Amino acid sequence: MHSDRTVVGLYETLTSKWAQILNREVSVQTYQTSSIRYFQVVKLVKESSSKPCTAAIGDGANDVSMIQEAHVGIGMYGPTTLEDEIIHRI
Repeated sequence: MHSDRTVVGLYETLTSKWAQILNREVSVQTYQTSSIRYFQVVKLVKESSSKPCTAAIGDGANDVSMIQEAHVGIGMYGPTTLEDEIIHRI
């Protein structure tokens, strides 16, 4: 079993490695992940040493935190979004 300190240290190490990779990229695309991961990716890119301008595009409720964290956030709404909403309510 890992202590909280080990888990935090591992997270910080992985975050640092991701930041190094992301600093070399022009764009980052994510899909099929949790809303907290979307948010974390935008935040990590936004806080990187190169301080890029971030944009996030989403079409569902799980994208809200990512859209709000980005410098430019775009929320799409259309027939597919409506279908998803209806299915989730059933």
